[in-house]
Amino acid sequence: MDALSSKFRRISFNKNNAAKDLPPSPPRDHSPPSSYYSDIRPHHSATKPHTPPYGHSPPAHHASLHISHDSHVAHEIIKPTSGQRLRILCLHGYGGSASTLAMQIGSLSSTLAPYAELVFMDAPSIKHGDYGWWHARSHGHYGGDVAYEGWERTRQGLIDKFAKEGPFDGVFGFSQGAILAGILCGMNAGAHGQLNHSTPFRFNFAIMVGGFTARDTQLSKVFDRHDFYTIPSLHVFGDRDGVVSPDSSQALARMFKNPTIITHSGGHVIPSGSEAKHQWEAFFKGQYKTKNFVPSMTSHP
Repeated sequence: MDALSSKFRRISFNKNNAAKDLPPSPPRDHSPPSSYYSDIRPHHSATKPHTPPYGHSPPAHHASLHISHDSHVAHEIIKPTSGQRLRILCLHGYGGSASTLAMQIGSLSSTLAPYAELVFMDAPSIKHGDYGWWHARSHGHYGGDVAYEGWERTRQGLIDKFAKEGPFDGVFGFSQGAILAGILCGMNAGAHGQLNHSTPFRFNFAIMVGGFTARDTQLSKVFDRHDFYTIPSLHVFGDRDGVVSPDSSQALARMFKNPTIITHSGGHVIPSGSEAKHQWEAFFKGQYKTKNFVPSMTSHP
């Protein structure tokens, strides 16, 4: 076993336990811009992935979610537990929305319900008829500098979200949202990978599904360090992911000191089969116990 393998806590399950693939592509009048695929994919491929429907609302029978149309946030309605549940900010993929991500998580939400409240946020661009958290723009020749156009709008939207609806115990990101979660982890870390108390983005753990490190020339500098992020992290990716390669997702995991990794034999999906649910639950239960830990009081004569 090499050094990298021993560093990871890896959990695997087969394709029968993976969730269904992404929903069909957006309607023609909402087609993504040509820069879409260069943003969510770290390398070129001849096959373009399907993207989730733009702004699609959950079906009427989906009673576990309440959509706040004023704040564009979906909150999971769950039964109270004996402890204080985790609050997790959920960040959707490119071409998706808060409602889309809620559907992609699907039945997994009921498994996590005893431990967490899931808060789903729309990218600020959606209300302007745009897509995603940013667009990747290349400058100069191929392989030159990359800039995330729209990043400042996203950054300000997140600052407002954390200020108005925080605190959040953790962040959950899928696809482009996972890249964003990784960026926030970098901004959340201080000089030695510890928590940076001056950041507006404070949280205690991160979950990244189908993600990779940021390619923006400036933002990628948060990963230029010689130590590791000590924040607990969960990284989930499929061995047959045709959108983000498993190697790219592992490169993101290498930025963390003790990452937990769940792999499956499916594609670019959020796995929610029976075995996958057990692994999800184990991670959430651990964070739940950490939040609700109360030291025992020892009496002295």
